Amino acid sequence: MSPALAVVGSCGGAGGSLVAAGLALAAARDGRPVLLVDLDGIRGDQAGMLGTPVRRSAADLVAVGDDLDAAHLRAAAYPHPSGIAVVAAATEIDAAPADLVGRLAALPERPRLVLDLGSGSGAAARTASRHARVVVVAPLDAPGVRVTGRTLADVTRRAGGDVVVVANAGARRADISARALSRALGVPVATVLPRSDREALGIAVGALAEGRRAALATALAALADAVGLTGARAREAA
Repeated sequence: MSPALAVVGSCGGAGGSLVAAGLALAAARDGRPVLLVDLDGIRGDQAGMLGTPVRRSAADLVAVGDDLDAAHLRAAAYPHPSGIAVVAAATEIDAAPADLVGRLAALPERPRLVLDLGSGSGAAARTASRHARVVVVAPLDAPGVRVTGRTLADVTRRAGGDVVVVANAGARRADISARALSRALGVPVATVLPRSDREALGIAVGALAEGRRAALATALAALADAVGLTGARAREAA
């Protein structure tokens, strides 16, 4: 089965959607299919940012129910010139449905999958963790520590799960270090994504920067490899 990744922002403004898009773009560089599914019905606008149609959306996947298969997933997606395909968010769905998340992550014969769960979707991320790795995106500020702790507890409650914490230095106003965040949460921080407004704007329209000065793109590419979305592990699973 191809790798699946679920990205959840620990709180509003943590940058979860930006990280989800960036990871999908980084994965697409190897030329193999990548599907970005926006399941944030409240704030999600991956399709709007990337300029893909919204005639079909995640609501079409919900409507299929237990009969969902890889063909339904492909039919709901629209291609982007970057090489990724996008399933638009459904405004009639407030939060990522945990049952849909589980079915998507467990689907055989699907492309590599990046699920954008929005912020605070701990229950959906917990379900996803049974079949996919979960990336929790946290801001580097004191208020964000408390919310990130609650999100982590919700994701790992009862299920444990395969969870990676990422600190986003470009989200909100950073006033603590990644080391302080790790100590407060009691878990390691896998990486710190550097602030780059220029690169963030590029990701929002589907362009991942290249070159030695592309610090954010480099960090996202390394993260995509570390979580198995790219690299040898992804090729073995494909």
